[in-house]
Amino acid sequence: MQYSRAFKSFSDSIQKRKMEEEEEDGGKTGVGVDREAVQIGRVRISKVRKRKRSEESRDEQ
Repeated sequence: MQYSRAFKSFSDSIQKRKMEEEEEDGGKTGVGVDREAVQIGRVRISKVRKRKRSEESRDEQ
Protein backbone atom coordinates (compact mmCIF):
# COMPACT_ATOMS: atom_id res chain seq x y z
CA MET A 1 0.00 0.00 0.00
CA GLN A 2 2.86 2.38 0.84
CA TYR A 3 4.26 2.01 -2.68
CA SER A 4 0.98 2.72 -4.46
CA ARG A 5 0.39 5.84 -2.34
CA ALA A 6 3.87 7.11 -3.22
CA PHE A 7 3.29 6.35 -6.89
CA LYS A 8 -0.06 8.16 -6.86
CA SER A 9 1.44 11.33 -5.39
CA PHE A 10 4.27 11.01 -7.94
CA SER A 11 1.85 10.75 -10.88
CA ASP A 12 -0.30 13.55 -9.43
CA SER A 13 2.69 15.89 -9.31
CA ILE A 14 3.51 15.01 -12.93
CA GLN A 15 -0.10 15.66 -13.91
CA LYS A 16 -0.04 19.03 -12.17
CA ARG A 17 3.25 20.01 -13.82
CA LYS A 18 1.91 18.92 -17.21
CA MET A 19 -1.17 21.12 -16.76
CA GLU A 20 0.99 24.09 -15.75
CA GLU A 21 3.23 23.61 -18.78
CA GLU A 22 0.22 23.35 -21.09
CA GLU A 23 -1.10 26.65 -19.75
CA GLU A 24 2.28 28.28 -20.36
CA ASP A 25 2.50 26.85 -23.88
CA GLY A 26 -1.02 27.98 -24.62
CA GLY A 27 -2.60 24.52 -24.85
CA LYS A 28 0.28 22.57 -26.37
CA THR A 29 0.85 19.15 -24.79
CA GLY A 30 3.68 18.94 -22.24
CA VAL A 31 5.74 16.28 -23.97
CA GLY A 32 8.81 17.14 -21.89
CA VAL A 33 7.06 16.02 -18.72
CA ASP A 34 6.19 12.65 -20.24
CA ARG A 35 9.77 12.12 -21.35
CA GLU A 36 11.00 13.02 -17.87
CA ALA A 37 8.51 10.63 -16.27
CA VAL A 38 9.63 7.79 -18.55
CA GLN A 39 13.24 8.49 -17.64
CA ILE A 40 12.46 8.38 -13.90
CA GLY A 41 10.49 5.17 -14.40
CA ARG A 42 13.41 3.52 -16.18
CA VAL A 43 15.77 4.47 -13.37
CA ARG A 44 13.39 2.99 -10.79
CA ILE A 45 13.01 -0.25 -12.77
CA SER A 46 16.77 -0.65 -13.15
CA LYS A 47 17.24 -0.09 -9.40
CA VAL A 48 14.69 -2.82 -8.63
CA ARG A 49 16.37 -5.21 -11.08
CA LYS A 50 19.78 -4.59 -9.51
CA ARG A 51 18.35 -5.23 -6.05
CA LYS A 52 16.80 -8.52 -7.19
CA ARG A 53 20.06 -9.59 -8.81
CA SER A 54 22.05 -8.89 -5.65
CA GLU A 55 19.51 -10.85 -3.58
CA GLU A 56 19.76 -13.82 -5.97
CA SER A 57 23.57 -13.84 -5.81
CA ARG A 58 23.36 -13.68 -2.00
CA ASP A 59 21.06 -16.73 -1.99
CA GLU A 60 23.49 -18.72 -4.13
CA GLN A 61 26.41 -18.14 -1.75
